[in-house]
Amino acid sequence: MEVNAAGGASVAVVGTGRVGTAMARILSSRGYRVAWVYDPSPDSRERAARLSGAEVADDPVDAARDAGLVLITTPDDSIASVCERIASSGEDRTGQVFVHMSGSLGLAALEPVARAGAEVACIHPLQTFADLEGAIEALPGSSFGVTCPPGLEKWARGFVADLDGTVMLIDEADRVLYHSAAVIASNLMAMVEYGAQVLFRTLGFTDRESGNALAPLIGATAANVERLGAVGALTGPLVRGDLGTILSHLEALDRLDPELCDMYRAVSLWGLRVVEERGDLEPEVVREMRDLLER
Repeated sequence: MEVNAAGGASVAVVGTGRVGTAMARILSSRGYRVAWVYDPSPDSRERAARLSGAEVADDPVDAARDAGLVLITTPDDSIASVCERIASSGEDRTGQVFVHMSGSLGLAALEPVARAGAEVACIHPLQTFADLEGAIEALPGSSFGVTCPPGLEKWARGFVADLDGTVMLIDEADRVLYHSAAVIASNLMAMVEYGAQVLFRTLGFTDRESGNALAPLIGATAANVERLGAVGALTGPLVRGDLGTILSHLEALDRLDPELCDMYRAVSLWGLRVVEERGDLEPEVVREMRDLLER
């Protein structure tokens, strides 16, 4: 089915949070005919309609009725129930493609509309969306975790190509691990950076000031990971085996914020796996660091 050309089959977006609204806007700007948007929040769906030129539907069944492509971009816990609601209309969904954009859920969440005749796929943008403007800017060119039946793979690749994206084929059984990797790389990294900002607050810096100072460091680290891989990108006292420096960090952090000290210990203990994989330090030095971090 062709759904990726101006004048072709129409698109419906069900769920107009940051991802859904960004998708509606981007697809509309790239020749897709975004016809309908739906969200329980009137403000959210009206905003998506303004940005994409779509009509506002009062119900997900109405939004999906005549669309060739239906994007389900609701919160994860709502995807299956939304699909069940659409399927309960009893309408034949043959000829339609339903796509959800969850990272962890698989095709099973789309089973109700699949039973009604629709083709189904999971296409998750491997990207972070802190706000709508950032989502619209960041989504094109991202990698996308794709799970779909073999017969729909060609279409899915074309859809991702229209977003200037890269396809990562993910088996149904592996989606939770795939999404866990994404959470570690993005969400947990932000939590770690929060720890750094907490320390800068004690030094008298605002979050904006420390954010500006840390951004080049974070960016350079990300660039090193891209160029060298995480193992090659790791630097600092752990890689050098600087026991005295690590001890001073632990003592200072424990006095200031024991929970932050625990985080430092846990992440550093994980980092010892990187140190061991690199093989730059003598095993005895690694053992001493482990003993220090586990005290």
